[in-house]
Amino acid sequence: MAHKVGAKVIVRLPDIYPKWPYNYSNEQDWLNRVTKMVTQVKNSGNADDVYAFELWNEPNGTWQGVNGNGHDSGWGDFYQVWRDTYHTVKSIMPDTKIVGPSLNSWQPNYMKGFLTMARDSNTLPDIVSWHQWGAAAFPKQAADFEAMEDSLGIKQRPISINEYGEQQELAVPGQMIHYIQNFENVPTVDSADLAFWYNYGRMDNLLTDKQQQNGGYWLYKWYGDMSGQMDKTSTFASNGTLASVANTNKNSGRTSVIFGGVNGDTTVHVTGLSGKSANVTLSATLGTVLTPRLKRRPPLVREPSPLRTVKFLFRSRA
Repeated sequence: MAHKVGAKVIVRLPDIYPKWPYNYSNEQDWLNRVTKMVTQVKNSGNADDVYAFELWNEPNGTWQGVNGNGHDSGWGDFYQVWRDTYHTVKSIMPDTKIVGPSLNSWQPNYMKGFLTMARDSNTLPDIVSWHQWGAAAFPKQAADFEAMEDSLGIKQRPISINEYGEQQELAVPGQMIHYIQNFENVPTVDSADLAFWYNYGRMDNLLTDKQQQNGGYWLYKWYGDMSGQMDKTSTFASNGTLASVANTNKNSGRTSVIFGGVNGDTTVHVTGLSGKSANVTLSATLGTVLTPRLKRRPPLVREPSPLRTVKFLFRSRA
C-alpha cells in the first residue's frame, strides 16, 4: 500500500512485542528479533519504502531499566541496548536511516543525556524524534533542540514528530491546523505522524468507524492536495487562536489557503496574486464530536462532518 501511494513507512521495531507496555525479556532475545525483522525488510523488495527504523518507542516511559522510566525491572541499560541495536540494524542495512529516541514528549534533560551518549559512541540517529501533545509549544521546543545540538557540537539533524495530536484533537480541524502550521514553519521538521489512539481502519481518526470522512479528514485532504511552493502566512508569528498554511502552484496557477481555529468572523487577506480576476472556491468543515475514551474501547464518532463549498468569481479593480 505504501509503495502504491508513494508513502514511506517507519518500522517501529518494539512493536514486535504483542503487549503494551512492551514485554521485553532480555537483550539477546531482542537482538535476535531485530535481526530477523531488518533482514525481512531488506529481502522484501520494498526496502526503499522504509523511511527509517525506530529502535525503541518512548524509552523514558516504557524502558524498565537504567536510563529508562526510573523503574528498574532488570532490563539493563537502555543506552547499551540502543548502541547494540543501532549496530545490528546498520550491519544488515548500512545505508538505512535510524530515527530516535522517540520520547513520549519533549524532555530536554533526557534528550541532552541521550544525544551526548549517542555522540560519544557514534550512534546518533539520522533523524531525531519525540512526541508532541499541544501545538503552541512546538516552535520554542524546536528552537531549544537546535540550540542543544549546537551546544553539543552535533550537526543539525532533521526532526520527526512521529506521534502528535491528543485523543480529542484528531477529528477537530480547528485544533489540528495549529500543528500543521507550526510544523510547516520549522524548516528542520522532516516528517510528522498522527497518533494512533483508535480502531484500525480509521486512518488515525480521520474516518469514522463506518469509514465516513469526518472534519479531520477534510483538513488533511486539503493539506495533502497542496503542491508546489509553501507560502508564508502571518499567523505563525503570533501563534495564537487563528492558524493557517498556504501554497502556490505556478504550473496550475492555483493558490490555496487553509485557516481556522477561532470562533466568530475572520478577515483573511491574500496578497501577491497576479492577473485581473480569479475563480475562488471557499470550503468549510466542522469538527467531529467524540464520546469520552473508556479504557481500551475506542470512542464512536457521532456523525460525519459535512463539507460546505461556495464558488464565486473575483475581479480586481482597475
